Amino acid sequence: MLVVEAKQRDGRSVSVTRTVVPSCAYGAAHCDCECRAGYELGNCEGRDGG
Repeated sequence: MLVVEAKQRDGRSVSVTRTVVPSCAYGAAHCDCECRAGYELGNCEGRDGG
C-alpha cells in the first residue's frame, strides 16, 4: 500500500492511499525479492530492489 500525504505551512493537508501490486518479469533477478511478503521498496537485503 502506498500512502502520500502533503501538508501546507498553514496547516492544511491532504492524503491519498493506493494499493500497489508489483509485477515481475519471469526470471528477473530481483523478482523474488520484490514479490516476497514484507518487501520494502528499495530494500532487497543490500541490493537495489527496483
